[in-house]
Amino acid sequence: MTSHTLQHHAQALLTKASAPYTQVLQASRICLLPYQVHSITQSQWLAQSDQLPRANIQHAQPKRQASYYYGRLCAHQALSQLNCQTKVHMGMYNEPIWPKGFMGSITHTHEMAGAVASSHPLIKGIGIDIENILQSCDANIVFNSVLTKKEAASFET
Repeated sequence: MTSHTLQHHAQALLTKASAPYTQVLQASRICLLPYQVHSITQSQWLAQSDQLPRANIQHAQPKRQASYYYGRLCAHQALSQLNCQTKVHMGMYNEPIWPKGFMGSITHTHEMAGAVASSHPLIKGIGIDIENILQSCDANIVFNSVLTKKEAASFET
């Protein structure tokens, strides 16, 4: 699936799930991008250096750099769709600092980054999360480690 297709599906899901909130939806955008850890080049990284001021990101492992880069790229694209060209900055604890008048959230896995942004004044918080789907053998390990025998029995058919 291309990033454009993913973006279209995400926006359609948001619209379908929140049909009564038309004004909020008009002021909100989602961006999703698939990526590969080693797809960011050193020149791309350096070109974003004004966006990446902290040494703990600049000297991080490629996986961390890629997730940061693509997460911020998604945030920038979501904001751009709302006619905001201001970048998302990094706070003291590496948290995103959104431009005044905007609220947003960034998420990533090892292969996908995403962001949602909104400029609606009623939005006090907004979130997005991407999770990898567990294989059944991994799900069983988690299932058996977090549920009591009684809880697990309630799932059996």
